[in-house]
Order: sequence, then structure tokens, then C-alpha cells
Amino acid sequence: RLESLTYVGAPPMRLLALVAAVAVVRPAFAAVIVLANQTDEEVAFTLGVAGTTAGAGIGVVAPNEARVFPVGRQPEIALTLDGKAVRYQLAPYTAYVVAKGAGGATTFAGVETAAAMPPADDVPAAPPKWEGKYKLPIKILADDADPRTREKWEKGVRERVAAASAVLERACGVALDVVAADEWASKADAGALADLLADFEGKVPPAPGRVALGVTSRKLPRRPDGTGNAGCTRGPLSTHVLVREAAPPSEPERVEVLIHEIGHVLGAAHAPDPNGLSVMRGRFGDGWAAGAKFKVRFDPLNLLAMGVWVEQLRGGKLTRWSDLSPPAAARLKVIYQTLRKANPDDPLADSYLANLGDPGVTAKPPD
Repeated sequence: RLESLTYVGAPPMRLLALVAAVAVVRPAFAAVIVLANQTDEEVAFTLGVAGTTAGAGIGVVAPNEARVFPVGRQPEIALTLDGKAVRYQLAPYTAYVVAKGAGGATTFAGVETAAAMPPADDVPAAPPKWEGKYKLPIKILADDADPRTREKWEKGVRERVAAASAVLERACGVALDVVAADEWASKADAGALADLLADFEGKVPPAPGRVALGVTSRKLPRRPDGTGNAGCTRGPLSTHVLVREAAPPSEPERVEVLIHEIGHVLGAAHAPDPNGLSVMRGRFGDGWAAGAKFKVRFDPLNLLAMGVWVEQLRGGKLTRWSDLSPPAAARLKVIYQTLRKANPDDPLADSYLANLGDPGVTAKPPD
């Protein structure tokens, strides 16, 4: 759960069951869509510009996978559903889902949002080509509570980052590039992971990376409800991410935690279905990722938000929320409003909306 070329039409929009002024010259951005495959079969398709063969490209989404794709202002998709070739004109900045409907028929539908997306007038008719992967430079560090030798911890963390990068590259075109490794002295009397994060931020500059990834072996007290954080960061554009080495207990789960935290850095909030299997679900330690057949996947709405952020990162300098282009900020506001509506108990969407200037919401502590 993440959630015949016979006619041209817009696919139905529905709310998925799992969710319920200064003139600035800016680069031309591709629009993005998300295609999520919630079936047990591979979905192959051709994506191009409506009414032409311009820019047509072939794509594939594996079973139970969601991926971001660049599109222009008037995208069109051709695919085969239950043996019938169909063609749909798509809306930019929309998440689409292939799923099994009533009676086992395969459906193709867009995820309904809390408000209409702003028009894509700022997007060229044909999308600019993605020039390879977007590389996110990472500086890795282990703290002085780690009993391993530097050689051992560095090898383990590099392998974890590589595993996380493989998932992110396929989902949204982001590669994690380890550019440096070091060690730091963490706060011995920290009472929570958020305290360790603040200490880490004060002691360790991210350079030469864009993000400093700290792996801590410091023992921390558990919360009153018996749970504990596995990772922590401050959300989009954060320069520091902190994860625990001892929790969760298995390496596949620790890879999933790292993907989750980098997901926040790239604009994801928490999944609209907190009990689903999206990597952006709010709680870990459920053991799912340790299963032999488990596949890390993003929910469509959070992946759409990440797609918007990554396009902005590709476009040039982006270090503050105010660096977002106005259309991108407006689109992100719609996505986060939708996530807040679907999962009102999660504070992250409110925090992100506060940074976008949405009245009536306030920023929250780090996740």
C-alpha cells in the first residue's frame, strides 16, 4: 500500500482510499507528475506532449512503486490497462495512481488535492531534459560514542548511504554523493535526539557537503510511551540529519530511516496514511523493512512535493524557503494542505505551511 489508443481524455480525479515584487529571471523548470503503481504488475507507458510525438519517452513503474517524471505544460500518457490501449491528457503537478478497482479492473486516476493547483503557465510546452541525476553532497560522521573503528563505521555508513541513494535515484532522480567523512564529540548528557541534533548543528559544519549526516551511538532515554526517535532533521533544506546506529535493530530498517530523513530534507512531510507502508510514515520499529520481500516506497503526495523541491534545486541556488519560485511555493502549499487534511494529527504539514506563509499555522519542533 502507498498508497487502445482509442480516445483522449482526462483521467478521473478521486481521493484515494489510503489517504483519504521584483522581476527575477529564473530558469525554465520542467513540471513534474508522479505515477504510482499499486498493482502487482509492471506498468509501462509512453509520456509526451499532448497532440504530438514531441518529447515522447518510454517509462516503467514496477509493482508497488511510485516515481517522479518530468513533463511539460500539456503532458499526455499512453499505456495499456487490462489489455486495452488508452491515452490520457494529464495535468502537471498531479499524482496519478494505477490500482485495482471494483471487480478487479485496473484503474488510472489522479489524487484529489485540497485545492486546485495553480496553472502551469511558467512551464514550457515541452519539458527541459533532466541532465542526469541531481547530486546531493553528503558529509558523513560518527560520534565518539561509536565503539567501532573508523574504517568499520565509515564502510557501514557509506554502504547505507549507497542503498538509500539507489531508492532515491529511481524515485525522484536524487543521488546521495558522499564527499567527506569525519567524527565528532556528541553531547554526553543529551536527553533526547532533538538535543543531540541541536548540539550536532552547533559543532559540525556541513561543508564540503550540503548536508551533514551524523550517526550517533549515544544512549538516549525512551519516551513515556516507551518509544524513541530513530532519526531527526528540521525539514526541507536542512543542513543536518541525525540518525541512531542502534535503533531500529536491523540494517534494512536503518536504511529506511535514512531515506525517511532525507525525504524530509527534500520536502516530504509524513504520509497521509500513518498505518501504511510509505517510507514517510511517522513511526518505525514495525519490522516491515526487515522482511525479505519488503520494498521501500513513497506515497504519491509526498513524492510529488519532493518532485517540486528537486526541480527547484536543479534550477540553481536554493538555501531558504524564500528562494522558491512563487509558482513552486503555491503548488507546495496545495500539497501540504492536502497532507494536513488527510492526516490532521501530524504536525509537519503545519510546520511547512507556516514556512510558506500560510496564516493560522505555526512551526513545530524538528521531526
